[in-house]
Amino acid sequence: MGTNLSNHDFLFKIIFIGDNGVGKTCLITRYTDGTFDQNYVLVQSVDFKNKIININDKQVKLQIWDTCGHERFYSILKSYCRCSDGIFLVYDVTNAQSFENIKKWIDSIKQCAKKDVVITLIGNKCDLNNIKVIDTETGQKLADEYGIKFFETSVKNSVNIEKIFTCIAQDIFSNLVSSSQSQNTINYNNYNDSYTNSINTTISLNGNKNNNTTMNKNDNTNDNTNDNTNDTRKNSKYPCYPCYPLSRCGGC
Repeated sequence: MGTNLSNHDFLFKIIFIGDNGVGKTCLITRYTDGTFDQNYVLVQSVDFKNKIININDKQVKLQIWDTCGHERFYSILKSYCRCSDGIFLVYDVTNAQSFENIKKWIDSIKQCAKKDVVITLIGNKCDLNNIKVIDTETGQKLADEYGIKFFETSVKNSVNIEKIFTCIAQDIFSNLVSSSQSQNTINYNNYNDSYTNSINTTISLNGNKNNNTTMNKNDNTNDNTNDNTNDTRKNSKYPCYPCYPLSRCGGC
């Protein structure tokens, strides 16, 4: 029987950023579904999947965002980063250009992300040693330069897949606890969604819905607090619309 994604203590939003073809979608699918498909379709806009994990005896729902690596995404990057708790920066170890572009992605993130956002650098496709052009030391050096964690992963061989998600979730939780200690309490409302129809699904903002999708852009039944407001985001295609019923992040 699947995990009930409506039962959790915290909601952490994690976004994958990087060039097209570096393996962002495959990383997410391997983690959430346990599958690997070499013939995947490139994300054309933004999708997300959910997974429940246990951190310090708390049920944490990870809302994992998959983004298009095309340059046109730069224009809406701000909206996504602003309401993200964690960011994975992904490059392909066999593609030097995808590694060089990491600095550009980091510069964009620094302009809009929260001060305490947890950033992790990922060198994907480490199983392709025969055509690897970015060695481990080079990846680690870049991570050290920006003061972030670094992992190499292989979706095909399932190397470090569970580890990177567990690590980033633990770091986000630690940040939450640290920032709450001064207030003597943890504000559950900031990390807990009340959207009762959240299930394990992939939702595309361009209107395509896969599998057992229940989120409806015109469904106001679960928005109990501001149903009568004139907030235009409810019926719009703003980039962070799916965030709106979950946490009202105001990213747009």
